[in-house]
Amino acid sequence: MRLLLWVVASLFLMWAQVVDAENVVSDFDDGTLQGWTPEPPFYGDLFVATPGNPGLSMQATDNLPMGGYLLARAPVSYTGDLSDRFGISWDEWVIDYGAPTIYSTDVRIEGMDGTIYRTDNAPDLMDAWNQRFARFEEEYWFLQEGSASFADVLQNVVALYMQMDVTALDNGILESRVDNVTLLDPPATPSRLTTWGEIKARK
Repeated sequence: MRLLLWVVASLFLMWAQVVDAENVVSDFDDGTLQGWTPEPPFYGDLFVATPGNPGLSMQATDNLPMGGYLLARAPVSYTGDLSDRFGISWDEWVIDYGAPTIYSTDVRIEGMDGTIYRTDNAPDLMDAWNQRFARFEEEYWFLQEGSASFADVLQNVVALYMQMDVTALDNGILESRVDNVTLLDPPATPSRLTTWGEIKARK
């Protein structure tokens, strides 16, 4: 009986490791943007620096007069048919400058016809790391522009973006940090499911 339990536990651990290995992750800890690129027009700078959560993170500055949002485009590994994916998670650090308008980062997916859906960008804790999560279900997303259904866009995502600009300031200094951008492959491990459940409960 003990042998059987050991075999079952070992198989479960092996399965969990395979699941984690299938996730697409950008942690920026090699000192590069890992395929992320500024999406034109990009009025600022996109770079890798400390702090991360942990290690390094992707960061953005804005030098556009009167502010404006900056989009970082994900590498192609974040595109294609995402309908069999669980969702996407990321860590964010939003700088609080006391500006009249401060938003958190958000993720945007674009379909073949230009339709774009995005996650919410309601601020969470300022000047601290926050974990964000959006399941690939329509209730987590808002229609930004276009008319295609969420299901149709999800089946053929041509681009995935991270909004990096978060304030309406023209100060040319750091505005946001993003780390551990993870395209999640189901099923999730129990520890992550607990975290996601807590995140969903806050919405």
